[in-house]
Amino acid sequence: MRSRVAVWRVSAAVLALAFTAAAQRVESSREVRRSHAWSAGQRVEIENRFGQLTVRGGPGREVQVVAHIQVSARSKEEADKAVSQIDVTLESTPAAITIRTKLPEESWVRSSRASYSVRLEAAVPENAPLRARNSFGRTELSGLKSEVEATNQNGNLRDSDGAGRHTINNSFGSVEVVNVRGVVAVQAGNGAANISQVDQLNLTNRFGKTTVSGVARSAVVNANNGAIEVSDVGGAATVEGSFGTVTALRVKGPLTVRNSNGKVTASQIGGYADIKNSFGDVELSGLQQGARVTSGNAGININGVAGDSVVQGSFGGITIINPQGAVTVANQNGAVRVTGAKSSVNAKTTFGAIEISGAGGPIEATGNNGSITIGGLPPKCVPITARTSFGAVRVALPAGAGYDLLATTSFGRIKSDFEVAVKAGSQPEHRLEGRIGSGGCGLNITNSNGPVEITKAP
Repeated sequence: MRSRVAVWRVSAAVLALAFTAAAQRVESSREVRRSHAWSAGQRVEIENRFGQLTVRGGPGREVQVVAHIQVSARSKEEADKAVSQIDVTLESTPAAITIRTKLPEESWVRSSRASYSVRLEAAVPENAPLRARNSFGRTELSGLKSEVEATNQNGNLRDSDGAGRHTINNSFGSVEVVNVRGVVAVQAGNGAANISQVDQLNLTNRFGKTTVSGVARSAVVNANNGAIEVSDVGGAATVEGSFGTVTALRVKGPLTVRNSNGKVTASQIGGYADIKNSFGDVELSGLQQGARVTSGNAGININGVAGDSVVQGSFGGITIINPQGAVTVANQNGAVRVTGAKSSVNAKTTFGAIEISGAGGPIEATGNNGSITIGGLPPKCVPITARTSFGAVRVALPAGAGYDLLATTSFGRIKSDFEVAVKAGSQPEHRLEGRIGSGGCGLNITNSNGPVEITKAP
């Protein structure tokens, strides 16, 4: 019991000393101002570390800098010494006005255990090209209407209300670009990227969510290990990602997506949609032109496509609803379902069923180890070819249909609700050839190890 009390007393004493030492730290600060007239053609270069950097563009023709220097040390002498060693320099040449933060030697900082920050605020002419670099602090840019190159590390970066070509690089912090009327290039890492209201965008990000909206022309987005959201693009959009979902909404031009290990969702796409994905579902709707979709190890769902559709999948079901153009589907280890097609349908799969309900053009269905069901046909000639093995084939024809029928099966029966004018040599149980109604439209069914049923549509 006594030993426990002793330990407690020693611990309390250590904590008291620690709090006392912390309380004894002394702060010192000062403000440094620099200014210089700017000449057309001069670039403004700013370098800062260990503090926030703010650069604002305005209508004037002078570069003005204010540095707020803050130091914390063990004594007033050390704090004052550190403050005196930190400065901001301004140099002017015909090519550039250069602003740099001058910091004390690292060896002295370690020995004195001083800590410091430099908050740098700069006002520059809005038409002056800018090259800014900061680390271990936030960077804020606004009102810059010329070429901008900004690099930041270990802090957030925001660029707003500008124009011209802006190149933004940041790591270990978020990036936000808002209302920059020009070409924007962003290289980001280990933080979220939010871009809105720009003319043109080329963005790369990793290990963070990426959100893009309101791009007047084209957008190119490449992001890994984070969700991607792209919306309201006036031209083409190209998106490449991995290990995250991809969402594209209201793209007026063509859309190209390459993704893996995440779901892809796209809606209201004005141009051609070219989608490739793996290990994630694909859901598309409101496609105003055609689509080419390839996906593996997940399902594909398309609702509403105005042009032709070419779809390929594996290890997942495929559903296409209300396609206006020709449909070509190839799947493996998954079902295929096409509903409300206005043109031709060519569907293939292995190890899955095929269901086609409604088609305005020729139907070709090829399956293996799965049934085929065809119905919802219009009262006109829709040529049908269906082939499968190890599954039933069911075709529902409208009343008054006229078809030239050839149906064969091996280990199964053939049944027709329509009267068939049988050709000589037919064996109705396993081979049925003849005319339904007035004939004239091809109906070819080939099966093995399954029945064939021709029924009247309700």
